[in-house]
Amino acid sequence: MDISASYPLLNLVWTLVLCAVFFGVIAVIVGATVQVIRTPSYAFVIARSSKALWLTLIIATLLLPGISAIMAIIYLTSIRPRVNATKDASGSWPIHPSKTAPLAVTNLPVAGWYADPESPSNFRWWDGRNWSESIAPIIPTSPPPAP
Repeated sequence: MDISASYPLLNLVWTLVLCAVFFGVIAVIVGATVQVIRTPSYAFVIARSSKALWLTLIIATLLLPGISAIMAIIYLTSIRPRVNATKDASGSWPIHPSKTAPLAVTNLPVAGWYADPESPSNFRWWDGRNWSESIAPIIPTSPPPAP
């Protein structure tokens, strides 16, 4: 006697449960993968993790959906909160650190007394980056006597 013929409703329920589990696993894997791809790499660096590592772990294990789902769940529960903590108060990713770093100032004169750009009759102290408030009058020198 075939038990499946006796309980067709049970077969349908188990089929639906297995489909729900399968599609749930696929949804977790795809959701984690999309979230990793959309997150900037520097957010992972700030969170002391690696975007390439998590993307590789999730995608490389796709042949074994159970393991891939475990990797996705580990990412979503432990790494994602740390990465999302790098967002600013408005909930958006901060500007990449290299774009906010001060620009290196090059080709500026060394610190010293230079002709005051505002008053040609004075010297003004240049500290290597900015003009100071210190000024000194330019004392005219007479040319050397003729021989």
